[in-house]
Amino acid sequence: MGKLLKFKEKSVTKEKSIKDKEENEISSITEIVVRFCGLSKTEREKKKGRENEKMMIPESKVRKMLNILKILLEQDRQNSLSPANNLKYIHNQLSQLEKSRYNMRQDYYKLLEEFSKDFDSYLWELTRKIITFVNDNDWQAKTIIAQLVKIIEEKDAVSRDSGSTSNTLNEIIIIEETRKIKSYKEKFSETLKDSVTEKFGSILNKEKRHPLAIIDKLEFVYEDLKSINNQIAPQFPNINQELVLTYHKNVYSLLDSILQNKPDAETILRLIWWVHQYHIIVLVRLKISKDLLKPQLLDGREQELPDEYINIMRSKIQEWKPNLINNNIEEFIKRAQNLDIIDENQLFRLTETSITITMINQTVQIAIKSAHEKILIETIKECFQVMMDLQQDVNRTLESESLKYIENTPPDNFIEYVLALANDQLRYADFIEKIVKRTQTTQILSKEYIYEIKEKTSSISDGCYRLANNAIDAVMKIIYNETDEFVGLHTSLWYKEPENFMEVIIEKLTDYTDHYRPHLKLYLFDKFIRTMAQLFVIAYIESMIKNGIKYKMPQCLDLIKQDIQEAREYFEIYLDPKELKQQFDPILKLLKFLTTNEKRIEKDYNSIKNAYGDVPRKLIKKILSKRSDLKFKRIQLRELKKIIKIKELTAEKYTGEPTIFSKVIIKQEDALHQIFRF
Repeated sequence: MGKLLKFKEKSVTKEKSIKDKEENEISSITEIVVRFCGLSKTEREKKKGRENEKMMIPESKVRKMLNILKILLEQDRQNSLSPANNLKYIHNQLSQLEKSRYNMRQDYYKLLEEFSKDFDSYLWELTRKIITFVNDNDWQAKTIIAQLVKIIEEKDAVSRDSGSTSNTLNEIIIIEETRKIKSYKEKFSETLKDSVTEKFGSILNKEKRHPLAIIDKLEFVYEDLKSINNQIAPQFPNINQELVLTYHKNVYSLLDSILQNKPDAETILRLIWWVHQYHIIVLVRLKISKDLLKPQLLDGREQELPDEYINIMRSKIQEWKPNLINNNIEEFIKRAQNLDIIDENQLFRLTETSITITMINQTVQIAIKSAHEKILIETIKECFQVMMDLQQDVNRTLESESLKYIENTPPDNFIEYVLALANDQLRYADFIEKIVKRTQTTQILSKEYIYEIKEKTSSISDGCYRLANNAIDAVMKIIYNETDEFVGLHTSLWYKEPENFMEVIIEKLTDYTDHYRPHLKLYLFDKFIRTMAQLFVIAYIESMIKNGIKYKMPQCLDLIKQDIQEAREYFEIYLDPKELKQQFDPILKLLKFLTTNEKRIEKDYNSIKNAYGDVPRKLIKKILSKRSDLKFKRIQLRELKKIIKIKELTAEKYTGEPTIFSKVIIKQEDALHQIFRF
């Protein structure tokens, strides 16, 4: 290792020694040139005439000097990390040589001219790369820019001074040669702008068939403008505006090329979003004057393009909406083909719901990224309309499929699918709420539009919960239609074997509850158990007024109380005492009324009528007519019915909210019809 280090040290020392020797030789040559150039014009001519042979010595050494400078220049060219190490030194030596060029022989003059052009060429090479240097290496860029500034200023100064002092034709020709590139500062500006244009052209050539890739690659503009503002503008104050204009015009051209090729919806959105971001970054963050951003990007079509996108978006939605709705309906109708509808959370769910939410979410997300108010609001409206149309079709399908099931009761998993549908409606409601929150946090929409979206989402969310509740109601109707033990209540068999009725009913309800509870969302199970309790009360009231029953007094009272007690014990597991009392209150009031007589009938009637203003007189009369003890006392039964009729006629018409009695069917039905009641 030590030997290796010594070798490297020797190598570096040797290289330094060679470079020092070269520089010493150049310095000695330069001294002669400078001394010679320091003479007056007349003295130079005399000296040249007298000592022509002697002056050939420095001119002969010019070749060697130029060779050394060429080596140093090539070293800079090859050094990608420090491409300007020798730049200032070469410039200084070259400047001294150029001062004496009109005293050189023609062949040496040409050598000097060739190297001078090569040096200038390298200056423009560096200029082309300067923005890249600025972005990649802040410190190195400062050095290069500083050297370029110094060299350009000195070259322009020499050009001006020479122009004012030149007299001979030879000198004028030489000066004109140096002025072929106009001003160095102008050339620097043009070269820099050309490099920018080339950069844009390269992107277009590579990605001309991929407009989205072009837009993605335009992100370099912001970094370049920032670097120019921080590094180049302070050294060249007047060039900053020119470069900004150059960048902007090239951005305009690239975006225009995309517009000319009839972009699709996604590309239009990206264009709108990118232009929106461009104005924010350039005007606000980089504080560039709006006057420099001409021509206007997209030719002022920023208002027209959103409408174009909205039309495409609507057209696309109309394309996939029928298939989306049909797929949702088909999955529900062909349920027997897919028995696995339990997700990772053990909840019932439908596959098409996830697909629908994903498609709508993607559509809305694209609109949010556009950062355009009109696009976002119109996209949300269209997507919400899809969901409303889907709700209507699903609701109709639920009704028709429920009726088919009740009439035929096929051995499939219809109830599971209905409950999955209910769960999914809550998923939709949650999804809608997230969309609203997302639109609020984006700060794209004005208060007016936010209010409009809330109104729209409120309607759709209500529809989701309404459909979910309808699904639970449909399941409950099926459950109670399959619980036919209600038909036997209050019949002669009920008096003989009461345990074969209410006990069996509660067993069935327990089985349903235990089976479905783990797979329902909490809100839906709450609805499930409340609806079950309510339909139990309705079913029991209807069992009290159906054909073929009679109330054997007082035996029936104890049996009814026993039925109610068993039912309450089951439901009190899930319902709080207050709600349980409210749910069973109608049955208890009817039970009390069942024992009425001539003395109490007005009081008992008022008790039930005050609590349930819409209780039908026909229902009260039916209950009384089922009492076996009154059948043998027709006069007493007639009197009781007459009292009820008078009370009904003198009472004010009920205008309150419908009670549970509004759902009770009183018309006379046979046992088969009673099954189909639910």
